[in-house]
Amino acid sequence: MGGRNGGDGKEEMERRRRKWGVLGLKGTDSRVEKLKSCIVFPRSRMKLWMIRATTMVLLWTCFVQLTTLGELWGPNVLKGWPCCFSQEYSSAASSLAVKSLPARALPPKRVYQNNGYLMVSCNGGLNQMRAAICDMVAIARYLNVTLIVPELDKTSFWADPSEFQDIFDVDHFITSLRDEVRILKKLPPRLKRRVVLGMIYTMPPISWSDISYYQNQVLPLIRKYKVVHLNRTDARLANNGQSFEIQKLRCRVNFSALKFTPQIEELGKKVIRLLRKKGPFMVLHLRYEMDMLAFSGCTQGCNKEEVEELTRMRYAYPWWKEKIINSKLKRRDGLCPLTPEETALTLRALDIDPTIQVYIAAGEIYGGIRKMASLAAAYPNLVRKETLLEPSELSFFQNHSSQMAALDYLVSLESDIFVPTYDGNMAKVVEGHRRHLGFKKTILLDRKLLVDLIDQYNAGSFTRNEFSTAVKEAHVERMGNPTRRLVIPDRPKEEDYFYSNPWECLEPSNEGFGLCGPVLPQDDDDDNSFVPSERGGSSSVLASEVLSWIDTCDNSSVVYICFGSQGVLTNKQMEELANGLEKSGVKIIWSTKGHVSTDYGKIPFGFEDQVAGRGMVIREWAPQVLILRHRAVGAFLTHCVDELKVASRVCEGAKTIPNSEELAVFLAEAVGLEGKGVEWKARVSEFRKAALNGIKGGGSSFKNLEGFVKHLGEEAAKIKR
Repeated sequence: MGGRNGGDGKEEMERRRRKWGVLGLKGTDSRVEKLKSCIVFPRSRMKLWMIRATTMVLLWTCFVQLTTLGELWGPNVLKGWPCCFSQEYSSAASSLAVKSLPARALPPKRVYQNNGYLMVSCNGGLNQMRAAICDMVAIARYLNVTLIVPELDKTSFWADPSEFQDIFDVDHFITSLRDEVRILKKLPPRLKRRVVLGMIYTMPPISWSDISYYQNQVLPLIRKYKVVHLNRTDARLANNGQSFEIQKLRCRVNFSALKFTPQIEELGKKVIRLLRKKGPFMVLHLRYEMDMLAFSGCTQGCNKEEVEELTRMRYAYPWWKEKIINSKLKRRDGLCPLTPEETALTLRALDIDPTIQVYIAAGEIYGGIRKMASLAAAYPNLVRKETLLEPSELSFFQNHSSQMAALDYLVSLESDIFVPTYDGNMAKVVEGHRRHLGFKKTILLDRKLLVDLIDQYNAGSFTRNEFSTAVKEAHVERMGNPTRRLVIPDRPKEEDYFYSNPWECLEPSNEGFGLCGPVLPQDDDDDNSFVPSERGGSSSVLASEVLSWIDTCDNSSVVYICFGSQGVLTNKQMEELANGLEKSGVKIIWSTKGHVSTDYGKIPFGFEDQVAGRGMVIREWAPQVLILRHRAVGAFLTHCVDELKVASRVCEGAKTIPNSEELAVFLAEAVGLEGKGVEWKARVSEFRKAALNGIKGGGSSFKNLEGFVKHLGEEAAKIKR
């Protein structure tokens, strides 16, 4: 009897599979197979629950008996153990609760009618998948569906077996987006059975589609079949033509929700600390790995044997569709990555300091030491994560290329300069992320122009200076500056990629308002205690390092120099300023953007050695609030116009070059115990008191803000009426 029923069940399941197969439903993907293997059928489930229930009763009985014995045996045996029923334990638990860190505030859940479930299998390398995940979250949000945590590619060239939670902080990903979309780690049990029955619709969405495609084509399928599986995710949402809200959500996922695991984050921070100890560093994303060359068909700098080896590799992978490639033509069109030799020539032409640390963010370079010789000669301070970290620290990451790429991603974000030699997915996504962090210097090489200039230079048509001038002029506007994306209708592959320049998320909103009067940082108060500000981007030094040095200085003895996050001095102005700082003999903290381009922002060679012990140079962002509030800072040299009459003007005009002798005198007076400096400090002190009084209850700023809020309330009431 039982055998006959089992046979009928199998026939019924087979009949259902055939039925759904006719409708075009598929279940061939690895994730689907996993779900099938997880299904527990009713009879097995009942046995499992009976075993669990019996075990729980037995354990509970033993626990009660042991608790009773504890009362008889006295304190030496069981009373030292915390009991969940004891007053002592309750007291201890309360004590621990008070000491524990407050829970992170979660955004409120968005309540919406769920239209179904969206499963996605990402394809490609880490950064292609990263962008795809951002797209899939936006799609799920605007379809009002539940997103299942994406499956990562394990079958591509890299064959990385990492799951989502091995690379990204999955809990942060889910909770940080709960006010936008519901995300689950797995399908609910009732829906897993549909997978076993083949009742799941699998499809590759059309590339570069706008949200209307998903609303009109994909959403009806989700409503019909409850679960839809997208088996390809690369470039499935258009760069342009999306609503502002969709673009902002894509950015939010990319910049906030997709955090790497704590293990990856900590190791990335360690690499950055090791680099920062030795000064500024540049990340060179050198795409000259074997698979890159084989796939692209670019063989510049390769000998005959290497060309043959790369060709064999290209034919070995059937999903690499292009087999016959004209390498010379492709290079001439700027479609090949630069070779290490071409890269060295370009960096030197751009006047990149040859002593700077160069972190190679790449896999194994094809040709090894021989191919890297010219680059190593031009930039001897070449480093990689493998040379900075112990083998034991990287052992967990071996054979996990996506996790290795995650480390390179973190270091790339924090570098003083980022230079990709090819516009692959990592180059594009890092470029956009660095724009988000304050338009950090990212040199976007014009490869088509460069290979032409390099060939002419190698042929003797240019002198070194002429070559350098031509390269610099071509890249003045290719430093990651604020700009709009290039839009080419109906040719999305040729236009600017959204994630390389998400300008919708970078430009200031037009909906803001300004406050007149003195406004101070939130932690400004009457006492001298303060918390270091975490505002701003990356810095060449840690705030703790600044504090440890400045704490050793006398009161009002340090001059702080900064010309704003966007202000840039010419090299001549930098030189005279440095001379004045050196001649003054005062202690200084100089915050500068560093070497911006050929004619701007270059700190004179040897300056830091000349002021060693009495000066600190901070590149990129400085903890300015922390510095200016410190007792040791007596003067601030900047570009701002002095409407408040608390300073003295050194020179005037954007093109003016200060006189180093006069500047030295000004600086010495500013931190001196006599003369003008005393008057300036007195005016600053008066203004500070006035500013603090202004933001207190009853103060001018407080009253202005109170009146402004009241006015808004009155206007809102009028609109309602």
